[in-house]
Amino acid sequence: MRRSTLLRFGWRYTKKYLLAVLTVAVIRTGLMIVLSDIAGPVTKLTTRAVNFIIQRGFPDHLLLHERYGPPWQYHVKMIAEGVAIIVIGMFFGLWADLRAERKQTS
Repeated sequence: MRRSTLLRFGWRYTKKYLLAVLTVAVIRTGLMIVLSDIAGPVTKLTTRAVNFIIQRGFPDHLLLHERYGPPWQYHVKMIAEGVAIIVIGMFFGLWADLRAERKQTS
């Protein structure tokens, strides 16, 4: 008796919060993809800035290696995928909000 009651309450809360948890998970995944792919170009720009400073201030020193990592098309593609996942998460959030408003009016 007690086990079925706990299962019923657990299932009710799962149905209530599943869409909100799914929304947060999808948006977080998209943000992680975007932020991890922005790190590559930022590192490359930082290296170029340091090399510029070395060239201007210390012309007799060796420069840092600038060529590494995938081409820019890869970064654009991955960032676009991350943004698409974020948009899907936003749609889930709007759906959850609409669902909550419907339940309040009922």
